[in-house]
Amino acid sequence: MTTFIWLFLANFLVIASLNSLSLLAPFLDKLGASQIFLGVFANLPSLVLVLALSFCSRTITRLHRVRTLRWSFFALLASFPVMLIFSHNLAVLTLCRLLGSGAYVFSSSFLMAMVYDQTPQIRRASTMALFGTGGLLTNPVVSLLGEWTVKNFGGPGLFAVGFGFAFLALLTLAFLHETPADRPAQAPHFWDTARFAPFRTLEILAFLFGGAYTVYMTYTPIFTLEKLGLANLSVFTIPFAAVSIVLRFVFSRDLDRRSSQKLTLAAFGGMGFSFLITILSGALSWSSWGFSLLPWFLLGTAGALYGGAHSLLYPILSSQFVHRGGARDSASSNNVFLVFSTLGAGILAPLCGALGDLGGFSALFGTMLVVSVTAIFVTRRAWGA
Repeated sequence: MTTFIWLFLANFLVIASLNSLSLLAPFLDKLGASQIFLGVFANLPSLVLVLALSFCSRTITRLHRVRTLRWSFFALLASFPVMLIFSHNLAVLTLCRLLGSGAYVFSSSFLMAMVYDQTPQIRRASTMALFGTGGLLTNPVVSLLGEWTVKNFGGPGLFAVGFGFAFLALLTLAFLHETPADRPAQAPHFWDTARFAPFRTLEILAFLFGGAYTVYMTYTPIFTLEKLGLANLSVFTIPFAAVSIVLRFVFSRDLDRRSSQKLTLAAFGGMGFSFLITILSGALSWSSWGFSLLPWFLLGTAGALYGGAHSLLYPILSSQFVHRGGARDSASSNNVFLVFSTLGAGILAPLCGALGDLGGFSALFGTMLVVSVTAIFVTRRAWGA
């Protein structure tokens, strides 16, 4: 249990550090960055993860986990002072974002695998649901702290926030130790695992699931600034995190007992409604009806709906990969989930940004509504229905 707590804290802090730049988009926008650049910048760690696990997974799974985490967290820590010094240089900011991306790669792969290694099969979904709350807790914390920082110190102040979280994340690793399961004697190539037949429809679902969160986190600050007059992320992330965390703590054990297919169908349905409501909130903001608070309420409702969807999809899809992987080591199977979900984030977010440049926010969020509907049909096939 003690190990789980330190894994939980390390996950929370490193994600908080990486997500500390969520509100940087308006600052980068003023520097002349396009919507496509904003999508790429926000998802650069995702791109690095996809490339690293796709082509180096066999090597990565055999690395000394704790030692590698320490070096990658230190690189993330070092990137923020450089960002602060060169805060108006998009090229330097991109290079530093790239430098810190290793922390995302290794924390995503190693921390989750270490949780799976110490969890019985019958409790995988519920345990991963609880572990994932660490990432969810970062949303209200980072958004509120980020909004206060931007208001008082401007966009570059976010680099100091990221530095603080990275420093604390590095400290937590002092309490983690290597175990024999951390370095399997043999690890399959990534694509050998990815071609495993039971994974195929799950890979599509992971891809579609991965884009939603990143689209919201990347474009909500700009959406609220343009449509509602104030760059704000917490109006979405607070209800998102609150609903998701409550559902995971209250119903986590049910995830191992109820039909995974039915829960997944309900989750993608909720995700679709969240994007529909987001589109509606933007439309109402331009109306002359005088409902000044209604668009904000709708955006918060969208956050709550997506929070419920995310609370189901993340643990179910992740644990399904490990479960269907059978005799394969947990890291190799979970890496397939990570690659396809982050590939979805890395592709769908810039794609939505490009469509947003052409057709506005209705086209941007409307694309994800179509993605949600598509996922419902794929889910029926994934469980053989």
